[in-house]
Amino acid sequence: MERGEEFEDEDAYLADQERQHAADRLRGDNPVLREWLAARRAAFPAWAERARAYGAWDFGAESVDRLEELIRATFSSHEDARAHEDSPFMLVAAWYLGEVHNRVCGTVWQLHPDAASFPPYTVRPFVTIPWERKAEYADEEGVEDDARPLYGPVNGICRLFTWGPDRRLRDDMKRYEPSA
Repeated sequence: MERGEEFEDEDAYLADQERQHAADRLRGDNPVLREWLAARRAAFPAWAERARAYGAWDFGAESVDRLEELIRATFSSHEDARAHEDSPFMLVAAWYLGEVHNRVCGTVWQLHPDAASFPPYTVRPFVTIPWERKAEYADEEGVEDDARPLYGPVNGICRLFTWGPDRRLRDDMKRYEPSA
């Protein structure tokens, strides 16, 4: 589908793009997200101190390998990780992983502003490429206008137990390579 093909005119297309951009801004800056991020940021120093045996928590790409070691030492399986997905330990680990994605890959945090009204723990913060880089990502099937990759750190951490031995948590950062 070509740009604006589903719209009667260019003005309708531009209005739709502005609506999508406004929704994107709201997902990136709202009280629910700010509160979630602030709580994890505040808990991070104590978390890092408890995990200091695994090395420096410097938000670098290499630290994701240490995070994976820590996660594998803490949880025994996908089911075990899922059972603790809302624990303070897991949520700070997920925040840390998202922050590494942000700092290394240029992603940003987002969360639906109504997340607090959804059933508990069904909607979590995720990271994605900023709106301004949307054109770098094309939907191969031509269905989606916005094909930016989304990444949920809690899910990424829990899924690592389902992968084969050659797949690493750090591999998830490859998803941000532009496709357009």
